[in-house]
Amino acid sequence: LKFVHGEPNCVAQGSEDLTLRVWDLRIEDGAGSTITPNVVAGRNAYQYFPLCLDVSADGRYILTGSKGFNGVGCEGRLWDRRMGKMLTEFVGHTQDTVGCAFMPRGGFVGGGDVG
Repeated sequence: LKFVHGEPNCVAQGSEDLTLRVWDLRIEDGAGSTITPNVVAGRNAYQYFPLCLDVSADGRYILTGSKGFNGVGCEGRLWDRRMGKMLTEFVGHTQDTVGCAFMPRGGFVGGGDVG
């Protein structure tokens, strides 16, 4: 769960239902915009749910890291919030990706797993 920079009423959340959402706290019924569809490029968007996320300083991009095991589902993903689609996938972790962050000066991202 992370507030979106520059939009104090918006919160980004990764969920066990395998989605990434941005919630507008001003809406009473809890409506949120789903960023990740269940299918991306002909395959499931997530095999395991996102465990961590970060929002870029300009609020345009969201980085997620997901649960996984033996290299399956342990990826990091970069999402364009305005376009509502994944830009790239970072693979190579062998266990849960439990931390991810945009670097303070921008341009680079980082992630870490428990393995």
